[in-house]
Amino acid sequence: MRGIAGERLLVYGYPRPLLGYQISPTLLGWWAVLQLMLSVVFFYFGWFAVKQQSASDDISHLRRHLEDLLKVWDGVFSRPVPHDNANLTFMALAFAARQGEHARNVMRLQRTADTVLITRSMFEGLCQLLWAAQAPNERPWRWRAFAYVEDWRTLQRKLKAGESVSSDERDKVENGVKPYEDLFLNAKGRIAKAQGKPLPANPYVPHWHGTTIKDIFSEVEGEIIHVELYRRFSDWHHWDIAGFAPLLRFDPAHGFSMKGSDERLTATALASAFQCLWQTLKALDEIVVLGIGSELEWLRNSYVTIRRP
Repeated sequence: MRGIAGERLLVYGYPRPLLGYQISPTLLGWWAVLQLMLSVVFFYFGWFAVKQQSASDDISHLRRHLEDLLKVWDGVFSRPVPHDNANLTFMALAFAARQGEHARNVMRLQRTADTVLITRSMFEGLCQLLWAAQAPNERPWRWRAFAYVEDWRTLQRKLKAGESVSSDERDKVENGVKPYEDLFLNAKGRIAKAQGKPLPANPYVPHWHGTTIKDIFSEVEGEIIHVELYRRFSDWHHWDIAGFAPLLRFDPAHGFSMKGSDERLTATALASAFQCLWQTLKALDEIVVLGIGSELEWLRNSYVTIRRP
């Protein structure tokens, strides 16, 4: 896949890089390798722009581009998608399906600030998929196998709540997770197993990847995304005072007020949703060969020509 270096999306003269990737030589065999790189396509970064300019015109353009991209997504998922049994294929399909639903909900929320909560999740999903594809024979399988840990945790909640659990169900869940213990045991669990002691009450890692989201962003060369967008969106998600800053108003004469929306927030969320859905569909097309490459190329070429006068 040829690179996309040298192209920019300039809005307000304040560009920032998008995540990019390069696939070589193919994802259709056991030799598949997904190499990640940081491209220099740029996304709208209006929320944190230095110049306080109106984003109204850009919002209409960005919505139109996202609507067009969602039409491509609808074309893929409006019917069952034929696929092979590879774990990476299953993961890519699941992530792409969810990204489309997220993007549609960004559109539904219109200009509310909560759109950044959705796009925060979209960035996390995109980076996890790209990170998993770096090791296509290991990490997607790990993501899928973590279902056994989730089943085990559900069983523990039922037992703690005093719910009736049949011995057959309990045996099925406990035997199901056992082959994956070495893959998902946390530090305390590994020590207990090495010493021949019973496993602790919570012996498994909290997440399927066994690392941190920050490290995943870093490994797909998305540090700037994590710092400038994901972490800023997290301020709103975690009720940090910084998340309130674009919306709060203090007027000594009339008292406290808070807006429910901000144009720059809205534009940033729309551009972020476009980026995440576009890149997820691009990766999916490389993995499953959907034949949507030309449509995605046209949408990208159209998208990166947005300009402010």
